[in-house]
Amino acid sequence: MAQAVKPTALVVENDEVQRTLASMLLEEDEMYVIQCDSAEAAVHVLNQSGGRLSIILTDVELAGTMDGIELACIARERFPDLHIIVTSVTPRIRRLPDGTIFMAKPWSATDILLEARAVRSEALCGRAKSGSPRPIVARSTVRRGTGSPNLHAGNRKPSAGSGH
Repeated sequence: MAQAVKPTALVVENDEVQRTLASMLLEEDEMYVIQCDSAEAAVHVLNQSGGRLSIILTDVELAGTMDGIELACIARERFPDLHIIVTSVTPRIRRLPDGTIFMAKPWSATDILLEARAVRSEALCGRAKSGSPRPIVARSTVRRGTGSPNLHAGNRKPSAGSGH
């Protein structure tokens, strides 16, 4: 009997506490996790292991010169079926790649776990690489990127020390 392969997540966040929390949530949901604090480091991971990634969770504000939206564009161009989530404490002001999910900070553990489970479910059903779109699930803090600017995702204020 073949053993199921665990999905791999790339968490890109310059705030170590948030990066660790997101990583722990994904690991608890049976995913391998690679952590980076900059988009430049994440691009290196894409170059080395991008075909094995199932999901990228990236903040907009990162260490280095490249931001999370630029990283999302690079990832989407190279890996069109990759599940990408962009997070930020401020509403998005630039266009995200089609199919990218915007998740406002502070995000909830439930939102992260729901996205991880959707990725695992797609992998089990064979839809992750087929190009068929995943259904949109309406939640207060998560919005699928539609390309239109200034999409607000929730009206919650960031908690102290939540970063960008």
